[in-house]
Amino acid sequence: MQGRLRLAVEVWSDFTGDLDLPVTDTSHLSLARLAGRATLRTALKPGAWSSEVITAGTSQLEVQTRVLCSPGSDREHCATQCDRAVGSGGHWRCLEDGSAVCKDGWQGTHCDRPVCLSGCSPTTGYCRVPGECLCKVGYHGELCDQCVPLPGCRNGFCRRSFECRCKDGWTGLFCDKRTCNRLINAVLTLSYLH
Repeated sequence: MQGRLRLAVEVWSDFTGDLDLPVTDTSHLSLARLAGRATLRTALKPGAWSSEVITAGTSQLEVQTRVLCSPGSDREHCATQCDRAVGSGGHWRCLEDGSAVCKDGWQGTHCDRPVCLSGCSPTTGYCRVPGECLCKVGYHGELCDQCVPLPGCRNGFCRRSFECRCKDGWTGLFCDKRTCNRLINAVLTLSYLH
């Protein structure tokens, strides 16, 4: 990362020549501004010290700089774009350009939503970790795409959870009663009488 740092410098000069004395009384000091402006054009690599000498007239000033990255940012580039992913459980990584991308198996703005097993029903399934498919109440199957019929349903099926749709020839709440019992009894009775 190339960085630029603007630095305004004021230099205090001690004209008494006694530089070893502690400065407690500044009345004898004069304020001299470093003539000119300087812009540091140093490669600011996080953690490393960089040194540059600024010269103006007969004065020189050595400036040392070091960049420290803020918590949660990419330690190699101090990319601020990666700060948005702080608190996501570490399911992200920073690219060289400083942008944040989710690690494999994670999605969402903050990389906090796992990617479920391929084919897992988005309405009746969910996951807590990448690659799994957990079923909501009333659904089952590897992809949570099969409904659970009403408990006690005998000769029926479901299209929604806890439903009992009777197959042909059956009726009742649990599809446990034949619809043609009287007709069968009448046919049996007639055939017995003849």
